[in-house]
Parts: sequence; structure tokens; C-alpha cells
Amino acid sequence: MKHITLTSATVGILLSSAFAGEYMPSPVVETVSAPVKEALSESLDFSDLPIQPYLNGRLRLESREIVDLADQSTAGTISLSPGLKTKSFGGFSALVEGEFTYAFADDYRSGGQSQLDPFVTGNTAILDPETEELNQAYLQYSGSGFTAKVGRQRIILDKAAFVGNVGWRQNEQTYDAATLSYKGDGYKATVGYIDQVNRIFGSDAIGPVKELTDGEAIFANVSSDIGGAYAYLIDFDQGNFSNSDTFGVYTKYKG
Repeated sequence: MKHITLTSATVGILLSSAFAGEYMPSPVVETVSAPVKEALSESLDFSDLPIQPYLNGRLRLESREIVDLADQSTAGTISLSPGLKTKSFGGFSALVEGEFTYAFADDYRSGGQSQLDPFVTGNTAILDPETEELNQAYLQYSGSGFTAKVGRQRIILDKAAFVGNVGWRQNEQTYDAATLSYKGDGYKATVGYIDQVNRIFGSDAIGPVKELTDGEAIFANVSSDIGGAYAYLIDFDQGNFSNSDTFGVYTKYKG
């Protein structure tokens, strides 16, 4: 009988930020104390600039072992996400963000680079590859409850049940997409078209995991205080494994 053990520890650090709304959703960011956040905000106040810079960072140490199947791995990584966001001009704004992940303890296999993987091949996979890539770059319009966004962007629907950013990994999953959402009293509706998924395996991924990047998807999602509905029509290039049509309705009623 095989036993699987997993141990990990993650420490979040806030390097600097001009606006809190652009943090990568992750519980580790909350490890930064309120006084530290306040001090950083006061010393790095870019709110009056037409183009506002920010920098998010996360330090992570993870140890993982699959007993009797793969050797123990240890991955010490740091992820840095510098970006620029414009202020709103007549409802229009833009954002550009990079993502850079580096390993300072690299006794692990990152899982996305196959035979080109520079790490020890006999080790348990920890999916935090070293990578340098464009994480987000989009043009946005907001007004009268509507938000339209075109470009590489973060999409999280229904707490990432089907569509999300895999925010607990160092290399965030983002989407090349066009989305339109409307937020009313107690509900939000979102529709969109996805042309490419930029997955957590990094810019150097090859083989089957690389193929999961290419393809397209159409989606619609409505969520409210009492429930919601969704439709996800997915057609990616890796055969039937990644092609599916998913429809659902749910309620939040607890009785």
C-alpha cells in the first residue's frame, strides 16, 4: 500500500504596492501585519500619478514526498510581480504586469519541462518552475455597473471551482481573453471568450502540458446571494482529455 505525505510551509511578504486591489488572491499575503502595510502605503503612495507602479512578492518553502514512488523534494522559491496600472480616464484603464519566479533551493522537479527540466528528475514534482513571463496585460472599460476587459487577465469565478488562477502556486494561471461582466444588487453576471490559458507550468513547458495552453473556451456565469448558474464550453488541443461542455445550477440555501 502506497502512502503519500505532503508537508509545506509558505511565507508571504509584501514588497510594495500602490493599490491593494491587485494582490494575487492568496492567504499568505495576510501574514503581513497591518502596521507594516500602513507604513508601506504611506511611504509608497503613488495614488496621484496617472500611471501607478506596484510590486507584489511571495517567498515560499515547500517540502514534498511521495513515499515509495519518488524521493523527497524541497523547493525554495521567490515570486515577484511588478506592474503598472493607469488611472481611469473616462472609464478606460490599462494594466501591465510581469511575473518572475526564481529558485534558491532547487532540490525538486518542477513538472512542466519534461526532459528539459533542470532539477533532479527522481524527485517528487513541486509545480513552481523558474519562469519569466508576462502575467497580465489588458485594456479595461468600467461604467454603469459594466466592466469590459480585453487581453491577458486574471479570471476567478465561483471561488475558482472551475475557472480560477491557481493562486496557491507561485506561477499564476492567467487567460488571454475578452470578458464582459455586470454587477447589480446581490448578483454578478460574466460572459467571456478565452483564446489561450497561460498555465502554472511556466513559459518553458513542453509536451502535453504545453498543449493544454492552446485552444479556446466560451463561458457564462451568474452568481448571487442565493445561488447561481454557469456554462463552460472548452475545446483545447490535447484531444478529448481537454474538451468538455459543462453546465450547472446551484443554490446557497442552507435550510
